[in-house]
Amino acid sequence: MDTLHKLNTDKSIKYRRLVYKWSFSLIADYIFYYCHCMVVLVILFFPVLLIRPTGNSFLIVSIDAVFIGFILWMIANMVLLNKLVKIESKGKSTNRKVMENTLLKNYNRIRRLRKETTMVRYVKSYKYGTFEKLITCLYDNDVIYVGTTSRAKTEFLPVCGLYDYLKSRQIAKQFTLEKQYVTAENFNIQTNEIGVKQIPSTSRENN
Repeated sequence: MDTLHKLNTDKSIKYRRLVYKWSFSLIADYIFYYCHCMVVLVILFFPVLLIRPTGNSFLIVSIDAVFIGFILWMIANMVLLNKLVKIESKGKSTNRKVMENTLLKNYNRIRRLRKETTMVRYVKSYKYGTFEKLITCLYDNDVIYVGTTSRAKTEFLPVCGLYDYLKSRQIAKQFTLEKQYVTAENFNIQTNEIGVKQIPSTSRENN
């Protein structure tokens, strides 16, 4: 059962980001998510203040650089949360099947949650724990939008925005390779069929 918030597919395609229909539970989840992000930043910030050395400029700069890196990482997680990756692929009738084959081929323990006119949702479960990865595919004619969301039950995870976006880009690359393979296979089949039809019958008559 798909227990995540209801998706607004039209707005998601328009803004290239997973846009959910507003509800009290959604607002609570976003508040919980951003509070978690702030807690992570505070946890990272206070040790830097407590162990901040004096008189060693190189060490101070190094610690500041690490802290700035963590800040940028957390900002990237927040900005890239629910970000969609766009795939342009001709062949509206085959894109869904190729995408499903791509996911089944590259990911274990994955199943389809929901199938609609413009949206298909999959969930990849892990062997241990309650963590899941939700993969949402939106179809708009010859364009596919892929979004990956890591969650614990129904809650967004505060440190996975960047990782999920990179995972969506990986799925896009895997889909492109699978589509090229399928196209090549179909071309070979058609070529062979044409070749069979063009084989002259004189060789058999001579035997």
